[in-house]
Amino acid sequence: MQQSELPVTNSTHTDLDRAARWYADNRQKLTGAFIPELRRRFGLTTLQAIEAGKLAHKIEQDGDHG
Repeated sequence: MQQSELPVTNSTHTDLDRAARWYADNRQKLTGAFIPELRRRFGLTTLQAIEAGKLAHKIEQDGDHG
């Protein structure tokens, strides 16, 4: 199973999208590790938080954030 096919549990893809967008918009403000912050703030699993980090990077590369 590829990472993009990992099941999403206890949250939705929308939660991943929200977390990724939040992280892309707030990366510079964070003083600690982003994975625990995304897990706490959005109720994600560790794997989901990692995926949200990857998506945030793509959002930043595409210039599609606030």
